[in-house]
Amino acid sequence: MEMSVAVPTPRVSQDAESESHPSELYRVVRSDTGGLIVELTDAGLLERLRAAVPAPPTPNDRDHLSFLAERRQDGTYCVALTEAGIQQFETALGLAADFGRHRTVSHHSTIADLMERAATREELSDALRSPAAGNVHRARVAVLRRKLRGTEEPSFEDRTVSRAGKLVIVAAALLWALWQLRIALQDIQDIPGILANLPGDILALTPTRPFEQVGSNISDAGAHLMLTGLGIVVVYVAAKMINPLGRMYRRDQLVPGERTVVRLACWILRRIA
Repeated sequence: MEMSVAVPTPRVSQDAESESHPSELYRVVRSDTGGLIVELTDAGLLERLRAAVPAPPTPNDRDHLSFLAERRQDGTYCVALTEAGIQQFETALGLAADFGRHRTVSHHSTIADLMERAATREELSDALRSPAAGNVHRARVAVLRRKLRGTEEPSFEDRTVSRAGKLVIVAAALLWALWQLRIALQDIQDIPGILANLPGDILALTPTRPFEQVGSNISDAGAHLMLTGLGIVVVYVAAKMINPLGRMYRRDQLVPGERTVVRLACWILRRIA
């Protein structure tokens, strides 16, 4: 591509002489009539375009700027994002996607949930831009992606399966407690039958045998009653922790304890990295 910047002169013939400038930004062509034509080369045109777009000034870290805008002569602006501006730009795009028509978060999410999601997205972006490599870096990226996905809204099928699994856990603990209570009641109900055989034991010269059996039954009943109380406590704690009938608006609520484990893994990997 060539551009002429000289005043029009008579047409140059095919045998016209030409002289290239050492910098190869332009060349001088001599026509048949003795006139000179200065023509820009591709490199020269590129240099003029670079000169027309000045580089933005270097920001000062103490200014806390998100972007720099340089006004041009034609009335337009040359905008350059700073490092902090890139993070804010990514966060703004992420929040726009979260609140848009194709949102992935629940409308029950709180401000704390959105702040956690934005911070996780920024940390994941920094980790992906980092030149670090190795198993620790890959594990950190995987955990951050899991943490970010945990803030999304689960589907109806996922919530149904999670509720069913949590109800099975609570029901199993409740059934175990009721089974212990049944055994204790059975031991107590056997005491009158043991005492009813007391005359026969006296005739058999074993008068202390019924009392030993009664004492054993009472001891077993007491142990099973204690296990029943323990089972009730387990049922209460399990129901409070996993909350099978509670509202589920995050994916990390589907599996009990996932949010705690993921946060702890993020903290450990951040310290290691």
